[in-house]
Amino acid sequence: MNWRKPLVCAMLHLSGSGVLTRLRRIAELDGGGRQELLQYQRRKLENLLLHAFRNVPYYRRVLTEAGVVKEGKVRIEAFADVPPLTKDVIRREGSNLHSADHRRRGSYENASGGSTGEPVRVLQDRRYWAWNIANKIYYKTFGGQDIGEKEFRLWGSERDLLYGRERTLIRLRNWLYNRVEVNVFRMSEADMRAALERLNKERPPWIEAYAESMDMLARYARSNHLPVHSPRGVLTSAGRLEPEMRQVIEEVFSCKVFDRYGAREVGDIACSCDRQEGLHVSVWNHYLEALGENMEPVSPGTIGTLYVTTLMNFSMPLIRYEIGDMAVPSGKDTCSCGRSTPLLARIVGRTSGVFKTSDNKLVTGAFFTHLFRNSSARQYQIIQKDYDRIEILIVPGAETGRAELDPIARDIKKVMGSRCEVKFCFTEEIASTPSGKYLYTISELE
Repeated sequence: MNWRKPLVCAMLHLSGSGVLTRLRRIAELDGGGRQELLQYQRRKLENLLLHAFRNVPYYRRVLTEAGVVKEGKVRIEAFADVPPLTKDVIRREGSNLHSADHRRRGSYENASGGSTGEPVRVLQDRRYWAWNIANKIYYKTFGGQDIGEKEFRLWGSERDLLYGRERTLIRLRNWLYNRVEVNVFRMSEADMRAALERLNKERPPWIEAYAESMDMLARYARSNHLPVHSPRGVLTSAGRLEPEMRQVIEEVFSCKVFDRYGAREVGDIACSCDRQEGLHVSVWNHYLEALGENMEPVSPGTIGTLYVTTLMNFSMPLIRYEIGDMAVPSGKDTCSCGRSTPLLARIVGRTSGVFKTSDNKLVTGAFFTHLFRNSSARQYQIIQKDYDRIEILIVPGAETGRAELDPIARDIKKVMGSRCEVKFCFTEEIASTPSGKYLYTISELE
Protein backbone atom coordinates (compact mmCIF):
# COMPACT_ATOMS: atom_id res chain seq x y z
CA MET A 1 0.00 0.00 0.00
CA ASN A 2 1.38 3.43 -0.99
CA TRP A 3 0.39 5.34 2.17
CA ARG A 4 3.04 8.00 1.50
CA LYS A 5 1.19 9.48 -1.49
CA PRO A 6 -1.74 10.95 0.51
CA LEU A 7 0.72 12.13 3.17
CA VAL A 8 2.95 13.91 0.64
CA CYS A 9 -0.06 15.36 -1.19
CA ALA A 10 -1.54 16.62 2.09
CA MET A 11 1.74 18.28 3.06
CA LEU A 12 2.06 19.89 -0.38
CA HIS A 13 -1.52 21.17 -0.10
CA LEU A 14 -1.04 22.55 3.42
CA SER A 15 2.20 24.25 2.39
CA GLY A 16 0.26 26.47 0.01
CA SER A 17 2.84 25.88 -2.71
CA GLY A 18 0.31 25.00 -5.39
CA VAL A 19 2.45 22.11 -6.68
CA LEU A 20 -0.52 19.76 -7.17
CA THR A 21 -2.57 22.44 -8.95
CA ARG A 22 0.34 23.10 -11.28
CA LEU A 23 0.84 19.37 -11.83
CA ARG A 24 -2.77 19.06 -13.00
CA ARG A 25 -2.32 22.10 -15.26
CA ILE A 26 0.78 20.60 -16.88
CA ALA A 27 -1.06 17.35 -17.59
CA GLU A 28 -3.96 19.31 -19.11
CA LEU A 29 -1.65 21.36 -21.33
CA ASP A 30 0.31 18.35 -22.55
CA GLY A 31 -2.87 16.38 -23.15
CA GLY A 32 -4.50 19.17 -25.15
CA GLY A 33 -3.69 20.51 -28.58
CA ARG A 34 -0.31 21.80 -29.74
CA GLN A 35 -1.72 25.20 -30.71
CA GLU A 36 -3.19 25.81 -27.25
CA LEU A 37 0.11 24.77 -25.66
CA LEU A 38 2.20 27.15 -27.78
CA GLN A 39 -0.25 30.01 -27.21
CA TYR A 40 0.08 29.42 -23.46
CA GLN A 41 3.87 29.53 -23.78
CA ARG A 42 3.75 32.77 -25.77
CA ARG A 43 1.54 34.48 -23.18
CA LYS A 44 3.97 33.43 -20.44
CA LEU A 45 6.92 34.75 -22.46
CA GLU A 46 5.22 38.11 -23.04
CA ASN A 47 4.35 38.41 -19.32
CA LEU A 48 7.95 37.65 -18.36
CA LEU A 49 9.38 40.19 -20.80
CA LEU A 50 7.06 42.92 -19.55
CA HIS A 51 7.90 42.11 -15.92
CA ALA A 52 11.64 42.11 -16.67
CA PHE A 53 11.38 45.47 -18.44
CA ARG A 54 9.55 47.05 -15.53
CA ASN A 55 11.48 45.52 -12.62
CA VAL A 56 14.99 44.38 -13.67
CA PRO A 57 17.62 47.10 -14.34
CA TYR A 58 19.63 45.02 -16.80
CA TYR A 59 16.60 44.08 -18.89
CA ARG A 60 15.13 47.57 -18.81
CA ARG A 61 18.18 48.63 -20.79
CA VAL A 62 18.57 45.51 -22.95
CA LEU A 63 14.90 45.14 -23.92
CA THR A 64 14.70 48.84 -24.76
CA GLU A 65 17.76 48.63 -27.00
CA ALA A 66 16.37 45.52 -28.72
CA GLY A 67 13.00 47.18 -29.26
CA VAL A 68 11.18 44.36 -27.49
CA VAL A 69 9.11 46.67 -25.28
CA LYS A 70 7.74 49.92 -26.70
CA GLU A 71 5.09 52.14 -25.13
CA GLY A 72 4.37 49.49 -22.55
CA LYS A 73 3.71 46.72 -25.07
CA VAL A 74 5.75 43.65 -25.96
CA ARG A 75 6.92 43.27 -29.56
CA ILE A 76 7.60 39.54 -29.64
CA GLU A 77 8.89 39.80 -33.23
CA ALA A 78 11.94 41.64 -31.86
CA PHE A 79 12.77 38.88 -29.36
CA ALA A 80 15.55 37.53 -31.61
CA ASP A 81 17.39 40.85 -31.17
CA VAL A 82 17.83 40.31 -27.42
CA PRO A 83 21.53 39.53 -26.82
CA PRO A 84 22.30 36.13 -25.25
CA LEU A 85 22.71 36.01 -21.50
CA THR A 86 26.07 34.37 -20.80
CA LYS A 87 27.59 33.26 -17.51
CA ASP A 88 30.10 36.12 -17.80
CA VAL A 89 27.24 38.62 -18.11
CA ILE A 90 25.56 37.15 -15.02
CA ARG A 91 28.77 37.49 -13.01
CA ARG A 92 29.39 41.01 -14.28
CA GLU A 93 25.88 42.38 -13.81
CA GLY A 94 25.19 40.79 -10.42
CA SER A 95 22.21 42.39 -8.68
CA ASN A 96 21.27 44.31 -11.84
CA LEU A 97 19.66 41.03 -12.92
CA HIS A 98 17.52 40.84 -9.76
CA SER A 99 13.89 41.92 -9.84
CA ALA A 100 13.05 44.82 -7.55
CA ASP A 101 10.37 42.69 -5.86
CA HIS A 102 12.37 39.45 -5.48
CA ARG A 103 12.24 39.43 -1.66
CA ARG A 104 8.45 39.62 -1.73
CA ARG A 105 8.48 36.60 -4.02
CA GLY A 106 10.40 34.49 -1.50
CA SER A 107 13.66 34.44 -3.42
CA TYR A 108 16.53 32.13 -2.57
CA GLU A 109 19.94 31.51 -4.10
CA ASN A 110 20.91 28.54 -6.27
CA ALA A 111 23.92 27.85 -8.45
CA SER A 112 24.83 25.96 -11.60
CA GLY A 113 26.65 22.65 -11.22
CA GLY A 114 29.94 24.12 -12.38
CA SER A 115 30.69 21.29 -14.82
CA THR A 116 32.40 23.68 -17.23
CA GLY A 117 34.07 26.01 -14.78
CA GLU A 118 33.07 28.42 -12.01
CA PRO A 119 29.37 28.05 -11.08
CA VAL A 120 27.02 30.98 -11.62
CA ARG A 121 24.68 32.03 -8.83
CA VAL A 122 21.05 32.81 -9.55
CA LEU A 123 17.95 33.79 -7.60
CA GLN A 124 14.86 31.59 -7.76
CA ASP A 125 11.57 31.93 -5.90
CA ARG A 126 8.53 30.10 -4.52
CA ARG A 127 6.59 30.24 -7.78
CA TYR A 128 9.50 28.90 -9.81
CA TRP A 129 10.07 26.13 -7.22
CA ALA A 130 6.44 25.00 -7.35
CA TRP A 131 6.39 24.79 -11.15
CA ASN A 132 9.75 22.99 -11.21
CA ILE A 133 8.64 20.38 -8.64
CA ALA A 134 5.36 19.84 -10.50
CA ASN A 135 7.28 19.38 -13.73
CA LYS A 136 9.68 16.94 -12.05
CA ILE A 137 6.76 14.84 -10.78
CA TYR A 138 5.11 14.97 -14.19
CA TYR A 139 8.20 13.66 -15.98
CA LYS A 140 8.36 10.73 -13.56
CA THR A 141 4.87 9.70 -14.61
CA PHE A 142 6.30 8.96 -18.07
CA GLY A 143 7.58 5.69 -16.64
CA GLY A 144 4.55 5.06 -14.44
CA GLN A 145 6.11 6.25 -11.18
CA ASP A 146 3.62 7.56 -8.62
CA ILE A 147 4.26 9.93 -5.72
CA GLY A 148 5.54 8.02 -2.69
CA GLU A 149 6.62 4.86 -4.51
CA LYS A 150 10.00 3.56 -3.46
CA GLU A 151 12.89 4.78 -5.60
CA PHE A 152 16.58 4.00 -5.55
CA ARG A 153 18.64 7.11 -6.23
CA LEU A 154 22.26 7.10 -7.39
CA TRP A 155 23.18 10.71 -6.77
CA GLY A 156 26.17 12.69 -5.61
CA SER A 157 26.52 16.33 -4.72
CA GLU A 158 29.08 17.90 -2.48
CA ARG A 159 26.71 20.76 -1.78
CA ASP A 160 23.67 18.59 -1.10
CA LEU A 161 25.11 15.50 0.52
CA LEU A 162 28.42 16.19 2.22
CA TYR A 163 27.74 19.23 4.43
CA GLY A 164 26.86 17.95 7.87
CA ARG A 165 24.17 20.52 8.67
CA GLU A 166 21.99 19.15 5.85
CA ARG A 167 22.19 15.47 6.68
CA THR A 168 19.17 15.33 9.00
CA LEU A 169 17.00 17.20 6.49
CA ILE A 170 18.12 14.87 3.71
CA ARG A 171 17.31 11.77 5.77
CA LEU A 172 13.87 13.18 6.58
CA ARG A 173 13.23 14.06 2.93
CA ASN A 174 14.30 10.62 1.76
CA TRP A 175 12.04 8.92 4.32
CA LEU A 176 9.07 11.05 3.28
CA TYR A 177 9.56 10.40 -0.43
CA ASN A 178 10.40 6.71 0.15
CA ARG A 179 13.82 7.22 -1.39
CA VAL A 180 16.95 5.13 -0.87
CA GLU A 181 19.86 7.39 -1.76
CA VAL A 182 23.39 6.20 -2.52
CA ASN A 183 26.11 8.84 -2.80
CA VAL A 184 28.08 8.32 -6.02
CA PHE A 185 30.51 11.12 -5.39
CA ARG A 186 33.05 8.29 -5.49
CA MET A 187 32.54 5.16 -7.58
CA SER A 188 35.20 2.63 -6.62
CA GLU A 189 34.63 -1.08 -7.28
CA ALA A 190 33.78 -1.57 -3.61
CA ASP A 191 31.26 1.30 -3.79
CA MET A 192 29.61 -0.18 -6.88
CA ARG A 193 29.38 -3.65 -5.39
CA ALA A 194 27.84 -2.21 -2.21
CA ALA A 195 25.34 -0.20 -4.29
CA LEU A 196 24.27 -3.32 -6.20
CA GLU A 197 23.88 -5.31 -2.99
CA ARG A 198 21.66 -2.61 -1.52
CA LEU A 199 19.66 -2.34 -4.74
CA ASN A 200 19.01 -6.08 -4.73
CA LYS A 201 17.96 -5.90 -1.09
CA GLU A 202 15.58 -2.93 -1.48
CA ARG A 203 14.12 -4.07 -4.84
CA PRO A 204 12.66 -0.65 -5.78
CA PRO A 205 10.32 -0.30 -8.77
CA TRP A 206 12.22 2.78 -9.95
CA ILE A 207 15.84 3.98 -10.18
CA GLU A 208 16.96 7.59 -10.62
CA ALA A 209 20.64 8.15 -11.34
CA TYR A 210 23.37 10.22 -12.88
CA ALA A 211 23.67 8.94 -16.44
CA GLU A 212 27.40 8.28 -16.19
CA SER A 213 27.13 6.62 -12.77
CA MET A 214 24.32 4.33 -13.96
CA ASP A 215 26.38 3.39 -17.01
CA MET A 216 29.40 2.61 -14.85
CA LEU A 217 27.29 0.51 -12.47
CA ALA A 218 25.72 -1.44 -15.35
CA ARG A 219 29.10 -2.15 -16.94
CA TYR A 220 30.53 -3.23 -13.60
CA ALA A 221 27.63 -5.63 -13.01
CA ARG A 222 27.96 -7.04 -16.52
CA SER A 223 31.73 -7.51 -16.45
CA ASN A 224 31.55 -9.22 -13.05
CA HIS A 225 28.46 -11.33 -13.91
CA LEU A 226 26.58 -9.98 -10.89
CA PRO A 227 22.81 -10.42 -10.44
CA VAL A 228 20.79 -7.19 -10.50
CA HIS A 229 17.22 -6.31 -9.55
CA SER A 230 15.15 -5.27 -12.58
CA PRO A 231 12.97 -2.20 -11.86
CA ARG A 232 10.09 -0.90 -13.98
CA GLY A 233 12.28 1.90 -15.26
CA VAL A 234 15.48 3.91 -14.87
CA LEU A 235 15.48 7.71 -15.03
CA THR A 236 18.87 9.16 -15.94
CA SER A 237 19.84 12.79 -15.49
CA ALA A 238 22.73 15.16 -14.70
CA GLY A 239 24.77 14.07 -17.69
CA ARG A 240 24.54 13.08 -21.32
CA LEU A 241 23.00 9.68 -22.03
CA GLU A 242 24.68 8.26 -25.14
CA PRO A 243 22.91 5.54 -27.17
CA GLU A 244 25.55 2.99 -26.12
CA MET A 245 24.96 3.87 -22.47
CA ARG A 246 21.20 3.44 -22.86
CA GLN A 247 21.72 0.07 -24.53
CA VAL A 248 24.00 -1.24 -21.77
CA ILE A 249 21.72 -0.06 -18.94
CA GLU A 250 18.61 -1.52 -20.57
CA GLU A 251 20.32 -4.85 -21.23
CA VAL A 252 21.72 -5.21 -17.71
CA PHE A 253 18.64 -3.98 -15.83
CA SER A 254 16.04 -5.34 -18.29
CA CYS A 255 13.92 -2.19 -18.36
CA LYS A 256 13.37 1.08 -20.23
CA VAL A 257 15.59 4.10 -19.66
CA PHE A 258 13.98 7.56 -19.44
CA ASP A 259 16.43 10.39 -20.11
CA ARG A 260 15.80 13.72 -18.35
CA TYR A 261 17.68 16.90 -19.27
CA GLY A 262 18.00 20.00 -17.14
CA ALA A 263 20.24 22.12 -14.93
CA ARG A 264 20.11 23.59 -11.44
CA GLU A 265 19.82 27.17 -12.61
CA VAL A 266 16.85 26.49 -14.93
CA GLY A 267 15.25 23.25 -13.70
CA ASP A 268 14.17 20.24 -15.77
CA ILE A 269 13.89 21.13 -19.45
CA ALA A 270 13.01 17.92 -21.30
CA CYS A 271 12.53 14.18 -20.81
CA SER A 272 12.07 11.12 -23.03
CA CYS A 273 9.05 8.85 -22.68
CA ASP A 274 8.77 5.09 -23.21
CA ARG A 275 8.57 5.54 -27.01
CA GLN A 276 12.10 7.03 -27.00
CA GLU A 277 11.38 9.20 -30.04
CA GLY A 278 12.98 12.28 -28.52
CA LEU A 279 12.79 14.43 -25.40
CA HIS A 280 9.54 16.25 -24.53
CA VAL A 281 10.25 19.94 -23.86
CA SER A 282 8.57 21.56 -20.84
CA VAL A 283 7.17 24.54 -22.75
CA TRP A 284 5.08 25.60 -19.71
CA ASN A 285 8.35 26.37 -17.87
CA HIS A 286 10.80 27.17 -20.68
CA TYR A 287 11.16 28.84 -24.04
CA LEU A 288 13.92 26.93 -25.78
CA GLU A 289 15.99 27.93 -28.83
CA ALA A 290 18.56 25.85 -30.74
CA LEU A 291 20.64 28.34 -32.72
CA GLY A 292 23.61 28.25 -35.07
CA GLU A 293 26.66 30.51 -35.13
CA ASN A 294 24.63 33.22 -36.88
CA MET A 295 22.06 33.10 -34.03
CA GLU A 296 19.43 31.77 -36.46
CA PRO A 297 17.33 28.68 -35.60
CA VAL A 298 18.93 25.49 -36.89
CA SER A 299 16.90 23.12 -39.02
CA PRO A 300 15.65 19.77 -37.65
CA GLY A 301 18.43 17.21 -37.46
CA THR A 302 21.13 19.89 -37.14
CA ILE A 303 23.22 20.61 -34.04
CA GLY A 304 22.50 23.94 -32.40
CA THR A 305 23.59 25.75 -29.25
CA LEU A 306 20.80 25.89 -26.66
CA TYR A 307 19.44 29.16 -25.27
CA VAL A 308 16.92 28.89 -22.42
CA THR A 309 14.37 31.43 -21.21
CA THR A 310 12.88 30.54 -17.81
CA LEU A 311 9.20 31.49 -17.96
CA MET A 312 8.37 31.07 -14.26
CA ASN A 313 11.30 32.72 -12.46
CA PHE A 314 10.38 36.38 -12.02
CA SER A 315 12.92 37.02 -9.22
CA MET A 316 15.83 36.73 -11.66
CA PRO A 317 14.62 36.19 -15.21
CA LEU A 318 17.05 34.28 -17.41
CA ILE A 319 16.27 35.40 -20.96
CA ARG A 320 18.08 33.67 -23.84
CA TYR A 321 20.48 32.13 -21.33
CA GLU A 322 23.36 30.32 -23.02
CA ILE A 323 23.33 27.21 -20.85
CA GLY A 324 26.44 25.67 -22.40
CA ASP A 325 24.77 22.68 -24.07
CA MET A 326 24.11 21.66 -27.66
CA ALA A 327 21.12 19.73 -29.00
CA VAL A 328 19.37 18.61 -32.17
CA PRO A 329 15.74 19.68 -32.77
CA SER A 330 13.48 16.85 -33.89
CA GLY A 331 11.95 16.63 -37.34
CA LYS A 332 8.86 14.98 -35.80
CA ASP A 333 5.89 17.21 -35.05
CA THR A 334 4.76 15.07 -32.13
CA CYS A 335 5.64 11.84 -30.39
CA SER A 336 3.53 8.74 -31.05
CA CYS A 337 2.71 8.69 -27.31
CA GLY A 338 0.11 11.39 -28.03
CA ARG A 339 1.55 14.18 -25.87
CA SER A 340 1.45 17.67 -27.41
CA THR A 341 4.91 18.86 -26.41
CA PRO A 342 7.55 19.54 -29.10
CA LEU A 343 10.61 17.30 -29.14
CA LEU A 344 14.36 17.52 -29.08
CA ALA A 345 15.83 14.66 -31.09
CA ARG A 346 18.74 14.40 -28.70
CA ILE A 347 21.11 16.31 -26.43
CA VAL A 348 24.55 16.36 -28.04
CA GLY A 349 26.27 17.50 -24.89
CA ARG A 350 27.97 20.45 -23.36
CA THR A 351 29.76 22.86 -25.67
CA SER A 352 32.83 21.96 -23.60
CA GLY A 353 32.37 18.29 -24.58
CA VAL A 354 32.10 18.81 -28.34
CA PHE A 355 35.45 18.68 -30.09
CA LYS A 356 36.66 20.76 -33.04
CA THR A 357 39.02 19.75 -35.82
CA SER A 358 41.67 22.10 -37.20
CA ASP A 359 39.33 22.89 -40.15
CA ASN A 360 36.56 23.88 -37.69
CA LYS A 361 34.36 20.78 -38.00
CA LEU A 362 32.45 19.61 -34.92
CA VAL A 363 32.86 16.08 -33.52
CA THR A 364 30.38 15.13 -30.81
CA GLY A 365 31.34 13.27 -27.65
CA ALA A 366 29.20 10.33 -28.80
CA PHE A 367 31.88 9.42 -31.35
CA PHE A 368 34.53 9.00 -28.66
CA THR A 369 32.35 7.15 -26.16
CA HIS A 370 31.31 4.80 -28.97
CA LEU A 371 34.97 3.83 -29.45
CA PHE A 372 35.09 2.60 -25.84
CA ARG A 373 31.87 0.57 -25.96
CA ASN A 374 33.77 -2.75 -25.82
CA SER A 375 36.76 -1.53 -23.84
CA SER A 376 37.92 -3.29 -20.69
CA ALA A 377 38.78 0.07 -19.11
CA ARG A 378 36.92 0.61 -15.85
CA GLN A 379 36.71 4.34 -16.46
CA TYR A 380 37.92 6.82 -19.07
CA GLN A 381 37.90 10.53 -19.90
CA ILE A 382 38.80 12.07 -23.27
CA ILE A 383 40.23 15.61 -23.19
CA GLN A 384 40.93 17.80 -26.21
CA LYS A 385 43.98 19.84 -25.25
CA ASP A 386 44.39 21.43 -28.70
CA TYR A 387 43.11 20.91 -32.23
CA ASP A 388 45.76 18.24 -32.80
CA ARG A 389 46.20 16.87 -29.28
CA ILE A 390 43.90 14.44 -27.47
CA GLU A 391 44.67 13.14 -23.98
CA ILE A 392 42.77 10.12 -22.65
CA LEU A 393 42.77 9.28 -18.94
CA ILE A 394 42.14 5.60 -18.26
CA VAL A 395 41.50 3.57 -15.14
CA PRO A 396 42.61 0.26 -16.68
CA GLY A 397 40.99 -3.10 -16.40
CA ALA A 398 42.86 -6.39 -16.36
CA GLU A 399 43.02 -6.55 -20.18
CA THR A 400 43.59 -2.89 -20.99
CA GLY A 401 46.70 -2.53 -23.15
CA ARG A 402 48.08 -1.56 -26.54
CA ALA A 403 46.13 -4.23 -28.42
CA GLU A 404 42.93 -2.56 -27.26
CA LEU A 405 44.00 1.09 -27.31
CA ASP A 406 45.96 1.35 -30.57
CA PRO A 407 42.85 0.80 -32.76
CA ILE A 408 41.06 3.52 -30.75
CA ALA A 409 43.91 5.94 -31.43
CA ARG A 410 43.81 5.11 -35.16
CA ASP A 411 40.06 5.74 -35.34
CA ILE A 412 40.44 9.08 -33.57
CA LYS A 413 43.10 10.15 -36.08
CA LYS A 414 40.79 9.24 -38.98
CA VAL A 415 38.27 11.79 -37.72
CA MET A 416 40.43 14.44 -36.02
CA GLY A 417 43.21 14.34 -38.63
CA SER A 418 46.39 12.35 -39.19
CA ARG A 419 48.44 15.00 -37.36
CA CYS A 420 46.43 14.56 -34.18
CA GLU A 421 48.48 13.22 -31.28
CA VAL A 422 46.58 10.75 -29.06
CA LYS A 423 48.09 10.17 -25.62
CA PHE A 424 46.84 7.55 -23.13
CA CYS A 425 47.48 8.17 -19.44
CA PHE A 426 46.80 5.38 -16.94
CA THR A 427 45.59 6.49 -13.52
CA GLU A 428 44.03 4.98 -10.42
CA GLU A 429 41.10 7.40 -10.30
CA ILE A 430 39.43 10.05 -12.45
CA ALA A 431 38.09 12.95 -10.44
CA SER A 432 34.46 13.99 -10.70
CA THR A 433 33.28 17.57 -11.01
CA PRO A 434 32.50 19.48 -7.78
CA SER A 435 28.85 18.35 -8.11
CA GLY A 436 29.86 14.68 -8.30
CA LYS A 437 29.36 14.16 -12.04
CA TYR A 438 31.72 12.26 -14.33
CA LEU A 439 32.49 13.90 -17.67
CA TYR A 440 33.49 11.48 -20.42
CA THR A 441 34.56 14.21 -22.86
CA ILE A 442 36.08 17.65 -22.19
CA SER A 443 37.27 20.21 -24.73
CA GLU A 444 39.70 22.80 -23.38
CA LEU A 445 39.54 24.89 -26.56
CA GLU A 446 38.13 28.41 -26.29
